[in-house]
Amino acid sequence: MLRSVSWLLFLTLSGCCTANVNILPKENNAAQAIATSANESCALQKAQVKAGAYCTKLGKRYVAIKTDSTYRGADPNAKLAVSLLTGQSGSTSEDYRVDLDFKCE
Repeated sequence: MLRSVSWLLFLTLSGCCTANVNILPKENNAAQAIATSANESCALQKAQVKAGAYCTKLGKRYVAIKTDSTYRGADPNAKLAVSLLTGQSGSTSEDYRVDLDFKCE
């Protein structure tokens, strides 16, 4: 029981989030991580983690080159209206897109 409570507390405090991340390999040990999420910081975090794992798998270290973030969700006022009328957030798992260009050195 204590173990499950500790695990739940860890997940709550660690800011558990979800994002869809794809890695697109490029030339000269470069690649791009594309992440989408309902939360911008989550998309960036998951892109960085996946990029790091990609480079580690190649026996190299991850070096960020450029990061771009785009909001692609509904208008914030429309989201507020949906939230007030339905009790739902109006957010989707693709509200934010983060493109992370990186190299494996």
